[in-house]
Amino acid sequence: MARRLRIKVPGHAAAYHVVSRASQQDFLLDDHMKEIFIKKLKTLKTLFYVRPISFAVLDNHFHALLCFKDPEDIDPKEAIKRWNDYHEKEYRLNANIQAYREYAVQQLTDVSSFMKRLNVLMTNAYKRHTGKTGTLWQSRFHSTIFERGLPVLQCAAYIELNSFRASMVKRPEDYEYSSLNYLKQGNRDGFIDIDLLEEGLGIASVSRDLTDEQAFTREIYKTYVAYVYESGTEPKGGKEGGIVITGEMQERLKKYGIEGEKGSFLHRAWDFSKSIFVGNSENAERFYEDHINPGYTGKQRQHHIAQWLHASGKNLWSIFSVFHQGLPEGQRRRLPSRDGPGP
Repeated sequence: MARRLRIKVPGHAAAYHVVSRASQQDFLLDDHMKEIFIKKLKTLKTLFYVRPISFAVLDNHFHALLCFKDPEDIDPKEAIKRWNDYHEKEYRLNANIQAYREYAVQQLTDVSSFMKRLNVLMTNAYKRHTGKTGTLWQSRFHSTIFERGLPVLQCAAYIELNSFRASMVKRPEDYEYSSLNYLKQGNRDGFIDIDLLEEGLGIASVSRDLTDEQAFTREIYKTYVAYVYESGTEPKGGKEGGIVITGEMQERLKKYGIEGEKGSFLHRAWDFSKSIFVGNSENAERFYEDHINPGYTGKQRQHHIAQWLHASGKNLWSIFSVFHQGLPEGQRRRLPSRDGPGP
């Protein structure tokens, strides 16, 4: 059976949660390889028009949340300069040829091109590190599209909790190979795009007086880590199990009008790692109409949409084929649909 084509969206609307798993799920990513991952991610940021939002490198896989600039916002001359500055002579493009300029823009704003480069660089580094041959990765990467704003924030928090869920650390911000730890260290060199976290946190409108970049980064970090804690705190018999959100953290979230669900990301979420799209109900239904619905209306549409759309959490819905990707029966929750085309 032919695999489904990867669906791509403009950067102003969404970001991609990408996941690559090591071959045979073996623990091939030691501390050296985890450091290499961060270095390669930084290197590729100088080539691609990519905005890293969140990442976590575990022993046998990695997560990254990435947003790419829209091609129409890119100067083709600047794009081909980026391309040629990065590549050696034999791989450079003639800047005077329009088709090459357009090719550079397309490549440098494309998630598939980015992930191919990243995974090849990681494979080559692994071979040098271990002396082994063959591929490092199990298969092609998976990507889930997250609507910008709160959905992106929730995905970022889910990624940050990976090390805690795996019992690798007692506090998620202490995991060295994660974006939360990078923010804790002050986000040196501006590697993590805090503007996209800010969209979900809603801090900008409240903290306009924080003109100092370091002060604003600290404000982002404190509120973001509070949100991560709330998402990873599970009530057990009246007591909190695992990490605990403090009263100060709760007040910080309340200040910005952020309402999370305790423990919502403490366990693995199928929607966040295997679905196609996550967003609010209106945009999820629009995405279904644009990319999934083969033309059904009436009862056919109702039946089909119930197979693909379901609730992911508070105010969120996901596109998830329960037949093709194996969502457990007990996790299916239908989105009330109407006849005819979506919004």
